[in-house]
Amino acid sequence: MFFPLVLEGPVGPSMPSQGGGIFDIKTVLNTLGFFDPPTGEITQFTEQGLFDGISDFQSSNNIPVSAALRPGDRTMRTLRDRFARAHGRRQNGVVRIADSVGAGGINAATDLGRVGSLLRRSGHFAPTHQAPTASELAPPIRAFQARVGLREDGLIKPNGETLEILGDVTELNRPTLAQAPIPQPVPTPSPFPQSPSFGTFPIRPGMVITDVPGAYREFGFDPDMRGDIWNATARAYGLTMIFVKSKADSLTRKLFGTVGNDDAADAFRHAYGSYLLTKLVGANAAKRITDGHEAKPFRSYLDENAHGSTGQILMDLLNNRIGRAIFRSQGGNSQKPEKLIMDALRAGKLQVRPFKIRKIK
Repeated sequence: MFFPLVLEGPVGPSMPSQGGGIFDIKTVLNTLGFFDPPTGEITQFTEQGLFDGISDFQSSNNIPVSAALRPGDRTMRTLRDRFARAHGRRQNGVVRIADSVGAGGINAATDLGRVGSLLRRSGHFAPTHQAPTASELAPPIRAFQARVGLREDGLIKPNGETLEILGDVTELNRPTLAQAPIPQPVPTPSPFPQSPSFGTFPIRPGMVITDVPGAYREFGFDPDMRGDIWNATARAYGLTMIFVKSKADSLTRKLFGTVGNDDAADAFRHAYGSYLLTKLVGANAAKRITDGHEAKPFRSYLDENAHGSTGQILMDLLNNRIGRAIFRSQGGNSQKPEKLIMDALRAGKLQVRPFKIRKIK
């Protein structure tokens, strides 16, 4: 299962940390029981406790103890593998190839086509013709391996980790029938004036919702969804959602003193988490995951009493949508995500309390 554990530079007691990834490493080590943040909050900075955790992990996995990490080294590969195993990584069932593809591979024509299709759907390859060659696929394979923290050898093996993760990523981004447009009912004249309190769409913060089915259609959301969306969400929750939830909870607690519940902190946390998901797995997958998280089957899976009110669900759906929209429109600029989300909160673009529902008699 896809987990974007990426280290941008070496980390160790005798070297300055370079680039990002410290927070992610600490999160995984904490989950596996090798790191306990001294203040109770995971930070993005190196510290002695991190080096001790790396040493303990290396010792426990028969890796020479160095207290250091480097992108793609044995410790990084093992760390990612142990985390995935701890959370029930499934075997890839999306695509099979007969032989290796890429740099130094067998590169059978059928396998080249299958891998090329996966890379295209993951956003790493833009084919110019129907029959990709090994030399054309090797660079995007390396780019994908770099993205997810694997050894960048430009080669995909039939039972290798690169194929497994690539299959998961493309499956999460695969369009499904559940994503098809929901048929809209034939509109009928309303006896009420067209105002934010009487069902005018698109939905905006502060509206009073009088048409709940219409609101769900506006979000493209099925509260009873199952099938592909539910399955993708259940699989992703163990890895990607744990990563995003840890990061969103930690930052929200740092900024607001709490993770929030039906308030501004809650709104920030949902929008920020949705932003991160969109960055990691794409807008379609992010929507499928967060929609599935709000659906009744998933809430029942966590707690049979945790269905949440309609107003709460609509609040979360709106803030999730804002997070995706902010990444699509501003994710490429130099501002930090938390500033972009906080600016949206201060501008009144997030819903900071459950929507009020009013039935029209």
